[in-house]
Amino acid sequence: MKQKALLLDQVAREGSEKTMTTTNGDLSDSSSSSSTTDPNLGPKGNAMLVALRTLKPTSLTLIDNSHQHAGHAGNDMDGESHFDLQIVAAAFEGLNLVKRHRLIYMILGDLMPQIHALQISSLTPSEADERGM
Repeated sequence: MKQKALLLDQVAREGSEKTMTTTNGDLSDSSSSSSTTDPNLGPKGNAMLVALRTLKPTSLTLIDNSHQHAGHAGNDMDGESHFDLQIVAAAFEGLNLVKRHRLIYMILGDLMPQIHALQISSLTPSEADERGM
């Protein structure tokens, strides 16, 4: 699995000049080669989006739910502690749920210790089609 993550990272670095950008949490293509951010997310959320682009997702939604956990343990004062991730990528083909999550955790790397809760929905394109997503 680590080799797959490294391979995906290498392919992303060498790949096309198209980048994936977020608009209100949804993924769309852009011909710009600059890194884009989502104004609805803070620095951690945007760093997560940039890292997750190595999976070349066909769909990516990241929602910061930290406001729902204000005052709870694990909610730091910067407001970025609880996230909901919905991602569809061909990179998940042949991986069970645990391996998909481990791949995501590995890609997020140093960001993971800064996140208190990450709810993940990870699907392959065919699984997303079956669910009408």
